[in-house]
Amino acid sequence: MVTLVNDRPASLRVMTRSRAAPIVAALIAAAASGCAQIARHEQQRAARAETEEIAAFFNPLPEPPQWLPREADAALVRAAETRNLAEAVKLLGAGAQVNARSVDGDTALGAAARTGSREIARRLLTRGADPNRRDRYGTPPLSYAVRDGDAALADWLLRAGADPDAKEALGYPPLVRAVLADRAALLARLLRAGPDLTLRDGDGLTALHHAVLLDRREAARLLLEAGAPREALDREGKAPLYWALVEGREEIALLLLEQGADPAQRFEGRDMAYYAAWARAERAAAAIEVRMRR
Repeated sequence: MVTLVNDRPASLRVMTRSRAAPIVAALIAAAASGCAQIARHEQQRAARAETEEIAAFFNPLPEPPQWLPREADAALVRAAETRNLAEAVKLLGAGAQVNARSVDGDTALGAAARTGSREIARRLLTRGADPNRRDRYGTPPLSYAVRDGDAALADWLLRAGADPDAKEALGYPPLVRAVLADRAALLARLLRAGPDLTLRDGDGLTALHHAVLLDRREAARLLLEAGAPREALDREGKAPLYWALVEGREEIALLLLEQGADPAQRFEGRDMAYYAAWARAERAAAAIEVRMRR
């Protein structure tokens, strides 16, 4: 006869306890593990929130009125970029701001200069557009006028106060850009504006260096007559006369010597007479010999 405890057989009650123990233990362990995971998750969430808070503090988002242009201003930039004179005139009449930027950071004057919209650029300048405000590529309007050989636009920009020394995104000042584009007339106009003749581009080359290397004789003459430094050294320690000799630019070498370039200047321990002989530049060698005797 089986004895009943709490209406259940005692053997069944013992068996239930023996089986329940590991199940309960497993549930407790799972609960503990879950709590640990929740704790880790909470720590990670808190760390992310702190990181986001720090980033927001040091990089606050601008208020919409500061960075979203008015519709008319953005439309003016688009009109300049697409050379739509009629639309630009209408927008200017409606009060569009001539110095406003579009969402991508472009300017109406920069877009007009970049696309050759001379008449739009003139109207913008007449209304007070900043001639030195760079476009979305980091290039000032004057660089585009020089690149395209637009003497009229270059004149308007310079009269409006454009900086003749402002470098473009690639590091070229206007003088260097004029030499690269073979714009002798514009180079002469820039020289009248009184630029810094010692300015170098990103490779350490002056406008005179470029004129020599590209065999731009008229540009070299204009630069020398304006007082460009004859002994200016590039990053490798090479002067314009050195390049004129080793690159076979003998006419420019003679011009440099005539304008006062120093033949005693040395590179790697050798003077210019050595390089003239090496290049078999006989006329330059003779001119150097005469200069060295003085």
